[in-house]
Amino acid sequence: MPWVQNYIKERIVAELRNKLQTNLDIESLYIQPFNIIQLNGVYLNDRNDSTILRAEKIYADFNLLPLLNKQLVFNAARLSDFEVNLAKDSAQAPLNIQFIIDAFKPKQESNNAKIQVEINSINIDNGHFRYDIKDKPVMTDKFDANHIDVKNLNAKFALKSLEPDSLNLEVKKLQLEDKSGLKIDNLIVRVITQNDRLFVKGFKLSLPKSMLQFDKCEINYSDSISAKSIIDRAVFDLKIAPSYIALKDIAPLVPAFKYFEDRILFKTDIEGTLDSIKVSNLTLDYGDQLHLSAEGALNNFRDKEKLWISGYVNKLTVSEQGVSKIINNFSETKKELPAILNQLGNISFNGNISGYLKKLNAIGNISTQPGTVTALLDFGFNPDEHTASYFKGKVHTVDFQLGELLKNKDLDDISFDLSVNVNKPNKGHLKGDVDGTISKFTYKKYTYHDIKLDGQYDGLRINGGVALDDENGIFNINGLFDLSKKDPELNFDARLKNVRFDKLNLSDKYKESYLSLVIDANFTGKSIDDIQGYIKADSIRFLQPDKRLEMDNFIIQASGEDTQRSLTIQSDIINGEIKGAYSFSTIAESVKRSLNSYLPSLINYKENPRHKIKENNLTFEFIINNTEAVSSIFKLPVTIFSPSKITGYYNNNIERFKLEAFLPSLAAGGGKIQSGYFLVENNADDIKSNISGTFVTKNQTLNNLSSDLTISHDVIDVHTLFLNKDESRLKGELSNSFTFSRPDNKFLQTDIHFKAGELVLNNTLWNIGDSHIRIVPDKVDVSNFVINSTENDQRLGIDGTFSTKDKDEVLLVKLQNINLDYVFKTLAISALEFGGSASGQLAVSTIDGQPYAKVNLEVDDFAFNNTVLGHLSLNSGLDNETKIVNMVGSITNQNNKITKIDGYINPISQELSIDFDSEEVNIAFLNKYVATLFNNIQGVGHGDVRLSGNFSNVTVEGTAFIENGGLGINFLNTYYTFTDTIHMKKDLIYFSDVAFHDIHGNTALISGRVVHDYFTNFMYYVDLKGDNFMLYNAPEKQNPMIYGTLFGSGTGVIKGDERVVDINGNMRTNSNTNIYMNFMEETVEEYSFVKYKTKESPSDSLENKEDKFKLSRIQTDSEMEINMDFYIDATPDATVEVLMDPVGGDRLRGSGSGALQFTWGTNKEPMLYGTYMINKGSYNFTFQKIMERKFTIQDGSSVQFRGDPFQANIDITAIYRVIANLNDLDQNLARTTGQASVPVNCLLNITGALRRPNVKLDIELPSADPEVQRQVKSLMSTEDMINRQIVYLLLLSKFYTPNYAVTEQKTSDLAAVASATLSAQLSKILSQIDDRWQIGTNIRTSDSEFSSTEVELLLSSRLLNDRVLFNGNFGYRDNPMTQDAFIGDIDIEVLLNRVGTWRLKAYNHYNEKYYYVGSNGGNGVQTQGIGILYKKDFDSLRELFARPKKVQKDTLRSDSIPSVHDIVKMKK
Repeated sequence: MPWVQNYIKERIVAELRNKLQTNLDIESLYIQPFNIIQLNGVYLNDRNDSTILRAEKIYADFNLLPLLNKQLVFNAARLSDFEVNLAKDSAQAPLNIQFIIDAFKPKQESNNAKIQVEINSINIDNGHFRYDIKDKPVMTDKFDANHIDVKNLNAKFALKSLEPDSLNLEVKKLQLEDKSGLKIDNLIVRVITQNDRLFVKGFKLSLPKSMLQFDKCEINYSDSISAKSIIDRAVFDLKIAPSYIALKDIAPLVPAFKYFEDRILFKTDIEGTLDSIKVSNLTLDYGDQLHLSAEGALNNFRDKEKLWISGYVNKLTVSEQGVSKIINNFSETKKELPAILNQLGNISFNGNISGYLKKLNAIGNISTQPGTVTALLDFGFNPDEHTASYFKGKVHTVDFQLGELLKNKDLDDISFDLSVNVNKPNKGHLKGDVDGTISKFTYKKYTYHDIKLDGQYDGLRINGGVALDDENGIFNINGLFDLSKKDPELNFDARLKNVRFDKLNLSDKYKESYLSLVIDANFTGKSIDDIQGYIKADSIRFLQPDKRLEMDNFIIQASGEDTQRSLTIQSDIINGEIKGAYSFSTIAESVKRSLNSYLPSLINYKENPRHKIKENNLTFEFIINNTEAVSSIFKLPVTIFSPSKITGYYNNNIERFKLEAFLPSLAAGGGKIQSGYFLVENNADDIKSNISGTFVTKNQTLNNLSSDLTISHDVIDVHTLFLNKDESRLKGELSNSFTFSRPDNKFLQTDIHFKAGELVLNNTLWNIGDSHIRIVPDKVDVSNFVINSTENDQRLGIDGTFSTKDKDEVLLVKLQNINLDYVFKTLAISALEFGGSASGQLAVSTIDGQPYAKVNLEVDDFAFNNTVLGHLSLNSGLDNETKIVNMVGSITNQNNKITKIDGYINPISQELSIDFDSEEVNIAFLNKYVATLFNNIQGVGHGDVRLSGNFSNVTVEGTAFIENGGLGINFLNTYYTFTDTIHMKKDLIYFSDVAFHDIHGNTALISGRVVHDYFTNFMYYVDLKGDNFMLYNAPEKQNPMIYGTLFGSGTGVIKGDERVVDINGNMRTNSNTNIYMNFMEETVEEYSFVKYKTKESPSDSLENKEDKFKLSRIQTDSEMEINMDFYIDATPDATVEVLMDPVGGDRLRGSGSGALQFTWGTNKEPMLYGTYMINKGSYNFTFQKIMERKFTIQDGSSVQFRGDPFQANIDITAIYRVIANLNDLDQNLARTTGQASVPVNCLLNITGALRRPNVKLDIELPSADPEVQRQVKSLMSTEDMINRQIVYLLLLSKFYTPNYAVTEQKTSDLAAVASATLSAQLSKILSQIDDRWQIGTNIRTSDSEFSSTEVELLLSSRLLNDRVLFNGNFGYRDNPMTQDAFIGDIDIEVLLNRVGTWRLKAYNHYNEKYYYVGSNGGNGVQTQGIGILYKKDFDSLRELFARPKKVQKDTLRSDSIPSVHDIVKMKK
């Protein structure tokens, strides 16, 4: 009944109002006996009259009968369209519903049995829940636990039991949305307790793009003694099924995730107790971009002191794209990642961590595309009462590609081991230190090893050092940066020793350079304006092979404060001081302000109120001494020869300045300046400046110049005088003015006024007319600029406007008989040299902002690089439709042969294409471009060639036939001629099997290719194959070290680029080869084989005598590096002569065979390797410039080269044959042997190093029997006696008679001297008759009356290509003791094979002994013979009798040099 229900409602509301003392109401009450009750329109306010609850409907369906059993069973319950507002005034204040709790709180505990509650269904629809702590600030960008505002709250529950041992709660649906954006689409879960276990079943949480579900979730609390111990003893087992999350869904909790929309898949197992948690099978996948596999454990989780952490990352991989995607998911806009992240490539990591919070141990490996880094660290938190955290450990990597990571071509790999120790105290600054070794570091292709590092940091000071000890440089630096003081202090010292920039690849400008210096610095200051201290460099040494720079010190020192500052520079080169008040940070702006009053339009200075200009009131003076050494070594554009002075002052308080420079002698811009002077100073009205001096041009012309400038009111007036009195006369007086303005305060306008004047330039008088030029942005206007000369009626006129915006504007340049040779010579332009007489005009305009010129030009005697090509006619015009400038022209030479020119230029795209169709053109103009390697290029070119590309990059394509071509190679001093075709492609010039001929008509086939990048970055490869080809022809003047003529057969390669050329060859020497070597210096002390003993004088023990034997490198006029490497198969066809003693003139000359390697270059001394066996030759022995005797070198002598030619090991035996009388030695010996005159061999044995050879002299009697030889040796028992005998035999052709000798028929010394002198002169004259024959004479006499005289004629020769050897000795003897007055010795040998192992020999010898004459008058004084000889060197009998191997046709090492055909196919 409605009135009953209304009555009940009123009674309930009245009771509740009375009990709660607040405002509340129920709109209506509906009761259905005896199980349903429904309240409509319910609201409840707190005691501040704020709403706590407002609900449209509260519904309950329950059973009354179970109440008898103390059970409250709800079949259904529903709360619809409601609002709940919970609030607190502060965090410590009670909830706004606390008064309700207090009102219904039992006054005393009841012992009545508890009522069991069961709710079969609870539905919550369209709920709104708020929770506020009113004194807390509101956060709008993330979930705010102090201000919760949940809308759209919908849920469906079932609560079967609330008993602890039989809890049964099922959430069938839960949806909500917080104001922060946190949204739960649905939550499904069932919680059951049974047998001391809690089971969570069917857990599934759905967010907008995420889903979390459990396979298993159980909590076992059976070991719990009480309810309080459940937390301690409960064992849980959680298995998270494969789930996924879009981190954006939890962005209200972690705002950084708000753009992370991609899903991440994950799953894991978690088990244990709250004090012992184990995580296993953790996997996380972000598509194919990221994968993580890990496990871990936590022990004593609730006790920070005992907390033990253990974790292991089995595998973490992130792809190259994954890094980008992950990072960009944290940003609203996609950003280009730093290049360094892209270079990491795929990243992988594995490692582990374990320990207590106070001491954790971690080890990990991170692998990237550039390399792998390993870290072993100990770290912890609050290990003691003074330390907040710390970490220490080691970081290690091997061959990490640092250059690849940083995209730096100069960097390569790095390997290091570093130790780190960092400590963060509870109070104070972070402290730490690092030390270790960079075991390998590659920079610019050079690898450094063992770089030592150490450093310390205590929060306010950094102290440390770097040390490197390398074979190409030693470097040490140690320093302190101290911030603990009021003014920060920097103190460091550095030492560099023998740093070689070229070897370290730091610079290729300083070949073979060594830098050493010591730097000491100590200064303080907060900024550059108040800095005080010094930086000092001393012991500066910069050494090059031919240059040297030494400075004892270079000091920069700053001191003083405010207006009494001082900055001084002290050094051997520059000295000076700046004094006063100065501010380096504002001086530039200050100078602009000072100049602005004179040139306001040009300077356009605007003061910045936020950047106050400090006071600059200073004076300065500097003296610059001779800089030749510095300028030469560092290739500076200016060289000062005489001390120069720069002085002046600047005061921005009164805006006054002065700069004055006195420059007595300097060089700049390729010319010299003498008596130079420069002055600039200002007053209130204007700035005045004077520049004067004598300019010495490249042609040594002295030009006097004086220029006065006056600057005021945006006008610069320039008055210039030129004068010289040399042959290339220069005289002139020019007055010009430059006016600057800004119309409408916008753009800068420059007006240049040239006043009429005369100028004598290079002996030619030029009249300059009055003209005007105006320059504004995008436009240049020239009004009637004219310069003309009466000589050859030359005239140049420029008139019109050039605009980058207006195509109708035209700047017209007219030429009349302009002498191009004169122009280029006067301007000293050497890059391009054009010649001829030019007439015509150029119309300069623009198309789409790009300039172009319409040309109509005629040039008589047109020349390029001093090569006259003929008459040039060139015309061009603009095609209005295509906007292309078409060009047509021709060059007609003196033979009326035409080179046609046809093509176009596109000013807009800046492209060009010009065809040259040549009937005949002189190619000598190429000499200029190849002068470093070649000379005297000649020939005539025919063919079609196209010049194409753009204005920056131009190339040539086509085919050119070169007729009667020729070129010389500078270093080889050879000249070759050829006629053949050269092919040109876009980036390749090549030729194939071109026949080159030397000056003797010998031929070599040469193929090659030149690769270029639009005629820059040249690389070339030339292959040569020749037979008996002239390869070297240098005179002594060109190369005193190695000169002569070399003919060879074999192969060669010339390859390289613009900086380096390598010349390699494999060759066999041929006939007509004569090479002369002189590695010696003319120093008697070092080379004389015969030394006279004198009283020893003290010597410098530190002197390095080896330095006197320095070998020269190849010297060139250019900076090109040349490297030569030859493998030489030396044959007897070649003759080699080596200078042994430059003072005495001793020379070793011979021919032989051997395999040699020869290297030489601009950066390396000449080196020889191999053994040279001499099979014939001579040694020209001199004695104190008095005597000269030619020794014959014995077959089997050798020279072994092991690199340095001075270290060559020589083993040479040479013989000089004379006939001497034994009576001079001992009369008894002559009488006993029955033999007076005997042949004597003077032996010269040279062994040891060529630098200081061991020379040993000996005597041999080849035709004497052993007994005679023994007796002779007994008379020469000492080395001194042997040497004395040798001197007599060589000088006088007689034995020296010792004091102990028995002799009565001693040869007259005077007669011997006279006969020896006459014999020497006759031999020298006769030997010049025919160079194929060696002719000599010997005239000997025994007494001063010439009663016993012997005359001999010596003949020797090698005939028929050295296959027939002839030696003869013919003479007459006037001696009564001799039976036959005629003497005849003849030896003839015929080489049956080329190497001479088989020989046929015939001889006739004269016999001296008396017993050869028969008692009956028979003649037995001649002995004849014939036979066959076999000669072979062997070390064992097996080698002697071994069957000879089949000889290869070509023993050259041709395999070591690839043919050019294997590299590029030359012919199509």
